[in-house]
Amino acid sequence: MCIRDRSRVTARGLDLVFLSTHTSDEDHLRFHGIPIDRAFTRNLDLGSGARAQLTDSRLQIFLLYVEGHTEASLADMDRVQLAISPQCSGKLSLPRGRLGSAVHPAAFPDTKASDCSFRIRLENVYVDTWDVYASGHASLTLYDSQIDELVASDHATIVVNHSNLYADWLAIAGDASVLSLIHILRIRAPNIPVCSLRSATTAGGWSISARRLMATTSPSPIPTTCLLYTSRCV
Repeated sequence: MCIRDRSRVTARGLDLVFLSTHTSDEDHLRFHGIPIDRAFTRNLDLGSGARAQLTDSRLQIFLLYVEGHTEASLADMDRVQLAISPQCSGKLSLPRGRLGSAVHPAAFPDTKASDCSFRIRLENVYVDTWDVYASGHASLTLYDSQIDELVASDHATIVVNHSNLYADWLAIAGDASVLSLIHILRIRAPNIPVCSLRSATTAGGWSISARRLMATTSPSPIPTTCLLYTSRCV
């Protein structure tokens, strides 16, 4: 369920996989103690003027899309997915795991490493994955990151190093000039037991090929490890 843009929701007894919201460009938000897989009752200010009054409801993942110059603070949450829409330059590390504490909050981005304007503060929050929707003239290196969705559009330039990038949503559009990826890719797809040599061309004229490196014998879904090379078609 996505609640956004001045929506008003009143509900009882919901059992959600996702509860997601998009901020506006200038929100100042705080989320605290939203439980996972456990019934709760709460009035939530979800950003972009949206509000939800949930009674005896439960969810599996809280998903927050952070836009523009928004400042978002999250605390004491057990399963969160964070999405950013950068139009900035520099380096970002977007890790998985339990991040920050009340004494030592985790702050994203590192203001010494990028000029990105969004601010995310985490105190005892387990981040499952990140989504990155880069546009404009973004020029970013993503490293030591756990990325579920990666979309590059307009003139964005993205380099991914030493990261896990799930292949269920990888897109390049517009005139995103150089998406240079040489990294380990984990394909999260139960119907792909091995990552054999394959290629595809996106709408933006990109050629993507994945060369088989190794495959595991883990139970389904089978995580396949590959090297991904991308280059612009000429």
